[in-house]
Amino acid sequence: MGIKHSFYLRLINSYFKLLFFLTTSQEAIPGLVNQWTQRFSKAPTGQIGMMKKAISQSIGESMERSVDYHRYITALMYQTQDHDEGKKAFFEKREPHFIGK
Repeated sequence: MGIKHSFYLRLINSYFKLLFFLTTSQEAIPGLVNQWTQRFSKAPTGQIGMMKKAISQSIGESMERSVDYHRYITALMYQTQDHDEGKKAFFEKREPHFIGK
């Protein structure tokens, strides 16, 4: 990722942080942060990390190269324990218990 892309992503991230704080009352922020941390603590963190990496790798690349990399990452995600747990939990109609692997 080049310096321009890195700056652009930080700029967008900063904008949304500012927008969040301007449109949210100060009293509500701790509760919202708690909701997000609870949500992400139960999420498949390994897969989220792989998706973020795939998006970062795609910036500035050709469409063909981006699709190839996303295809590779997707194949890797299907081979994880979290994928198996998510599929099993879905069929058993229960909440999944991801471990980040």
